[in-house]
Amino acid sequence: MAEHRRALLAGLTGTVLEIGAGNGLDFGLCPATVTRVVAVEPEPRLRGLARTTATQTPVLIEVIGGPAECLSAADGAVDAVVASQVLCSVRDEGVALREIHRILAPGATYRKSRRQLSKPSPPSITPNNLTRHQCTPCGHQT
Repeated sequence: MAEHRRALLAGLTGTVLEIGAGNGLDFGLCPATVTRVVAVEPEPRLRGLARTTATQTPVLIEVIGGPAECLSAADGAVDAVVASQVLCSVRDEGVALREIHRILAPGATYRKSRRQLSKPSPPSITPNNLTRHQCTPCGHQT
């Protein structure tokens, strides 16, 4: 699994947002070209573990709470988003994908890995099939 995670992070640069950071296992696998990681983990116990792990890595890491459907980054603010085996557990995968699209800078990278799911994958996101959605916790439009 470590090789899979390392490959998922390979070649990333700049600011990376990781959705579902868990206990921070990926933090030590970030390439040296990553300057900052914003790690989103909604579960309080795992978030605490991730914060501890973050202090043991050379990369600047900010661990925050919140759902994938309402990311706290500004529009176009990140160079990459990584979602490893997490989107199958969000309440509304379509809204989460629109959030990812919103925060990615032009030309940015989105990398994901998925567990095998019984539900079908959502349609791909294009500017033509995006619909507006208001984020409940913070009120911004996606």
